Amino acid sequence: MAKNSSIKTNLILVSVGITAALMFALYLGAAGWYISDQHQRMNDLVTLGGTGFFKPLDGSSTQFLLIAGIFFLISVGISGVSAVFLMTRILKPVRKMSATMTRISEGKLNTRLELLPGNDEFSTLATTFNTALDRIENAARFQDQLVSDLSHQLRTPLTSMRGMVEVAMLKEHSKEEYQAILESNLAEIDRITSLVNTMLSLAKLDGHAERMNYTRTDLVGLLDETIRELEPLWDAKAIHFLYRIFQNQGMVEYRADDTAVPQIPARISNLFLVDLDQFHFKQAVINVLDNAYKYSPHGGQISIELYPEIVGEPGFCGFVVMNNGPAIASATLPHMFARFFQNDILHHQTEGSLSETVSESARGFGLGLSICRRIVEMHQGKIRAFNPVTGGAAFEILLPLERQAVQEGE
Repeated sequence: MAKNSSIKTNLILVSVGITAALMFALYLGAAGWYISDQHQRMNDLVTLGGTGFFKPLDGSSTQFLLIAGIFFLISVGISGVSAVFLMTRILKPVRKMSATMTRISEGKLNTRLELLPGNDEFSTLATTFNTALDRIENAARFQDQLVSDLSHQLRTPLTSMRGMVEVAMLKEHSKEEYQAILESNLAEIDRITSLVNTMLSLAKLDGHAERMNYTRTDLVGLLDETIRELEPLWDAKAIHFLYRIFQNQGMVEYRADDTAVPQIPARISNLFLVDLDQFHFKQAVINVLDNAYKYSPHGGQISIELYPEIVGEPGFCGFVVMNNGPAIASATLPHMFARFFQNDILHHQTEGSLSETVSESARGFGLGLSICRRIVEMHQGKIRAFNPVTGGAAFEILLPLERQAVQEGE
């Protein structure tokens, strides 16, 4: 019998084997009874016709019945052994699964059940269990990372606050000095609160606790709306926007001379209808624009490139947010979306940031792009950072034109 036989097949084989053995035993019993009866009839004939003509057949009948009984017991024994053998093979994967599950503990969440070849019930059970373990392991890893990150991030502000309080207690200070210490501590408390709130938001996204409300959305309209809401900030830094639409192996540019943001024709928007949770995806767009704003010099330009079709990614559309500031260091690119990663270039920007107005919780922690990536992934999209050949830095986001249905919690 094949190793990956299903439970149903094995049970059928066991039933057929036992039934066949019993039918065989019954057949032997019936045949023995019939032959015995015929022998008895012949003995009766011999008795009626005269004595001594034939030898009585009672001994042969008794011997045959004995043999039939032995065959019956043998068939029952074979059926029992076969049933035990087949059931042992059936339950062998269950015992292996049970042993593996027993070894799995809080410290060994990387253990997985062995997947047998085939697509039987045991393989399905093992796959489902392994999927659940993947989620548990990811949650445990995130929990450990969260504790580690928070302890690291909170150590410095708490040490600073303690130091200022200890200095204030060493001697008398003026009212103004006490006021400055209190204001500094209050600022640190606000920063810690923002950090905790941001980490909780990221935890909700990772744990799928945030309810996503997907609706058919005009992607270009959402981009344009978000950029225009922040137009005073662009004006403060004299930043202008340029739209490039790539379609049918051609490119069309849209720029504005008297405003920061150009007007996009409605026919272009019709090419970028996607399923979005507008609230969360808008936050992702703000985080990407925030990064472009920080890197852009005064009087700089931010380009938005729109692709209704992606070569090599059928069923996807995308856009690129590009600034003409400094390029991203090659060593930095792999870490751009890591939590708490901060690029040193940010410290050279002394002007305001979009985060100060629209994403205060993500400012200064290196969490904005991490949140952005998680939101894009929840939309079944992709995001990457790269350096264009024309200079500057860019972020590309790809989104499916038709979002695939997924099970809850995935």
